[in-house]
Amino acid sequence: MAKEQIIELLNKVKVLKSKAKKCYAYDRKIQDLLDYIKEMWIMNVDEYGEIINGEDTYFAIAKHLIKGESVGIGWTDENSTHFDIIFTLGIKKYGLFQRGIKANDLFVNIIGWSSYGFRTDGIKLGGYIQEKLRLSGYDITGEKVKELVNGVIECLKKEK
Repeated sequence: MAKEQIIELLNKVKVLKSKAKKCYAYDRKIQDLLDYIKEMWIMNVDEYGEIINGEDTYFAIAKHLIKGESVGIGWTDENSTHFDIIFTLGIKKYGLFQRGIKANDLFVNIIGWSSYGFRTDGIKLGGYIQEKLRLSGYDITGEKVKELVNGVIECLKKEK
């Protein structure tokens, strides 16, 4: 084989490698999108694509938390209120915390509103969750947030 033919073949191989890398990157983006859609469909979703309360939502959040992953959801109470909520199970804790916060609590953070760490030893009765997350004056929203947090706690208890 002549030197020119070898160089031409090497150039074709480079082009093919480049195309293969682009295809892999494209396939990876498609797979990431499919994974995202699959995760969304695992949770309860309303017609606008917002996460709502339901067993699938509680279970999916608990599943990720048990794996050590924090979970963020765009959530609605189905009554015109939207919250961006982040759940984290356990933290690295340094120093002394007040308000009884423990390192292994379920931390619920309503972005731009409030946050608190809840024990996962059982459901929280009455207005406890609403009080801690500063939702006491919000009847429907407070009740729905309480359902969400208690639903996740129940699933965490089942899965542990």
